[in-house]
Amino acid sequence: MNIHNVLLPGKKGAFYGRHSTEEQTIDTQLHWANELAKEFGCEIIKEFVDIGVSAVKKNMSKRKGLTALMTYLETAEIDFVIIYDHTRLARNAMEHQKIRGFFNSKKIPVVMCSTRDMYNSGDLLGELLKDGYSKYEADAIRQRTEDNHYKKIKEGIYRGGKLPFGYKFSPDDYIFKVLPDEKEIVDDIFQKYQEGEGFHAIALSLKKQSFHGRDWTKDDVKLIITNPFYAGYLTAKRFHPNSHRQLTDKEEWIMGYCERITPFIRYEVWEYCYETYRSKRKGNVSPKNFKTPFLLRDILFCKNCKTPLKCKNQKNKYHGKPNGNSIYYCENKACSLRLEKNKVHEKFIEEEMSAVLIKYISTQHKDIHEEILINLKQKVDKLSQQIIELEIMIDEFTLQIRRTEAELHSLDPNKPQELKNSFLRYRILLKEKINNTQQLINEKKLKISYIENVESDFLLMKGLLVDTILLEYNGEIDPRLRRLLLYLFERIEIGPDLVYDVTARIDLENDTPVVLSGFIT
Repeated sequence: MNIHNVLLPGKKGAFYGRHSTEEQTIDTQLHWANELAKEFGCEIIKEFVDIGVSAVKKNMSKRKGLTALMTYLETAEIDFVIIYDHTRLARNAMEHQKIRGFFNSKKIPVVMCSTRDMYNSGDLLGELLKDGYSKYEADAIRQRTEDNHYKKIKEGIYRGGKLPFGYKFSPDDYIFKVLPDEKEIVDDIFQKYQEGEGFHAIALSLKKQSFHGRDWTKDDVKLIITNPFYAGYLTAKRFHPNSHRQLTDKEEWIMGYCERITPFIRYEVWEYCYETYRSKRKGNVSPKNFKTPFLLRDILFCKNCKTPLKCKNQKNKYHGKPNGNSIYYCENKACSLRLEKNKVHEKFIEEEMSAVLIKYISTQHKDIHEEILINLKQKVDKLSQQIIELEIMIDEFTLQIRRTEAELHSLDPNKPQELKNSFLRYRILLKEKINNTQQLINEKKLKISYIENVESDFLLMKGLLVDTILLEYNGEIDPRLRRLLLYLFERIEIGPDLVYDVTARIDLENDTPVVLSGFIT
């Protein structure tokens, strides 16, 4: 069968067309369809179209124009259907076969005007080749489109899409206008998160119905905190393909700085917030790491056995009145160390924070930062050495796997199956060790990244000092003070008499005379 047998003078047919994006039009496809029909003295009496519909993203049952055509052919008497080319009907072989099966069952020939050929010619091999090429072409187009999109993102070129809370796009000026009222809310969210508040607590603290006319949720707050747009960066691949709220790891993102965005915060501040979120999500840091009544948790150790002290809240109500104390205690029964939380805090903060205050007043802040940098560099060097050692372990495990596989292949086929199984179990064990070791390497690399990009940033940590150093401790939960203690002190070893030894990131001996010129107002 060919078009000369189908497009006979006086025959009447229907047209089907489709394009994928709103920027395209159906006019070209329809023009050439009408030209071919006129050439053979035929007439197109009905048109069916799918506008801005991707055949890759939407299967045939979800394309309204194609569905309407098939419904129409159930009762209408027409002689042919005309399309521009086979890719307009489908982009994968399975759908092509279904569509051909439908047209063949109705005995309706389908003509392609671009090639002046038959879509359902009956040549099975030829049709399969066309269908395979259609799928290949669709994949190639999609890949080219993605590559171009990612390239533009890296160059900081906005490609459209919904803007985050606080911004409005002005297409005439090609700028992102800041909405002052919303910016104030976003600033408040970042500030509270830096101070140790969690997503849920922040959401409850925000003004009712201030998020596009409704109340805030913890997921809304999370999407603010984890979006680098507020630091001036466009992103792609930030979410899993099938979820608009499930984040991928930052290392998978495509990012590009956009000069047209007015940042709400510095990138280092955003990264600090993001890394805090990631540490909580991965379980490396407790969700209540900062908002805790135990200010010295994780850095307070038993002076005798060197193990970290645990925290316990023993407060309760007895006859309606508060009773008991919160304590730090050592799990080692040989020590039996139990210290009242408030007494530890009062002594430590009175003595050590006074030393920090004197250091703050008497020293140039860049000098304090240099001291901290030296300490942080030592941590990075130690982590880097550990990574090297772990990578050597992976090489050794890999070598053992190869040896095991070689021995397995060289085994006499008559050897017992249990012996072969033991080799297989050993290989599985080695692969598990490799996976676990690689996970440790990734965690240490993340720690290095956090130290280098967040803790080593002078402006960010100077703000922490300035905001917190002059606080008066009143025994209440204070996330800012907790952050400062974790930043300045690495380890505190304490005994039953409250005598302690401190490992700090700065020298707190303060032998030098006080120089007031170092004070920042």
